[in-house]
Amino acid sequence: MNLAVVSGGTSSEREVSINTGKSVVIALKDSPNVFSFDFKGDYDLLLSQLKSNDIDLVFNALHGGDGEDGTFQFFLERNSICYTGSDSKSSKIAMDKHLTKKICLDCNIPTAKWKYFKSADMRKINFTDLANQFSRGCVIKPAREGSSVGMHILNTNIGNLNQLNIQNVFNAVFEISNDVIIEDYIKGRELTVGILGLEALPVVEVFPKNFFYDYSSKYQKGECEYEVPADLNKDYECNIKEYALKLHKMIGCHAYSRVDFLMDEQCNIFTLEINTLPGLTDTSLLPKATASIDMSYYDTINKIIDFSFNKN
Repeated sequence: MNLAVVSGGTSSEREVSINTGKSVVIALKDSPNVFSFDFKGDYDLLLSQLKSNDIDLVFNALHGGDGEDGTFQFFLERNSICYTGSDSKSSKIAMDKHLTKKICLDCNIPTAKWKYFKSADMRKINFTDLANQFSRGCVIKPAREGSSVGMHILNTNIGNLNQLNIQNVFNAVFEISNDVIIEDYIKGRELTVGILGLEALPVVEVFPKNFFYDYSSKYQKGECEYEVPADLNKDYECNIKEYALKLHKMIGCHAYSRVDFLMDEQCNIFTLEINTLPGLTDTSLLPKATASIDMSYYDTINKIIDFSFNKN
């Protein structure tokens, strides 16, 4: 089988994607016919590269932007090229945090209270009302970005929660995104569940050294600690895994994904988002979960390939 690892892309997560791509290529170094392509947005060039090398399967190592919102997947589907991960429809839904949270509500999967706005709504937004509605704290972030890009936390404990700051943050987020969500700030444990095939992997608990699990916590060594499996009683563990697998299925994801949660001080669970292309670097969470069940990184990558190739 001729396999192409495509990484890079043009999104704000390009560097993360390149690191994922390198990790995958290194894992497959003993496999024949593995090609690596740095995608910089030129679809015609990429198509030519894939066709000229008789590629049987594309390992999609892109993150964010076209690579994760269904655009890249649709390009491959339109050209009858097999690829890893979820299809264009489910990718588009999962990338949209607003749509994902609506699906959570419809499927009785708990998620934090939120509101959604487009940039065209800016002049109509009543920031005094928002300050009152989210008076205990809020998270403001782009509705279609990953890796905590553009994410801001306003909190009464920090002393930065007020009408003016909310408005300033909205202005900042609208500079990088056309739509924004504001949701309740939940103080609690940061938990995540990887899905591989149709199996929920052990729950990972994240202990960031920064105030929250931000970009540097996710991708810089030494910025975060982890516990796998997380120290949870059986009921909470089962509930979180059930929610993760249910959301994965309801959105129509395939092969693998990762669902992120918060658990507050009263042990209430809140779903944050689902990632159809979770990171696969040496600091990433899904490989840590598979390692905890004695599955090597090489075996993890090959399971993703097998699940995806069989789907196609």
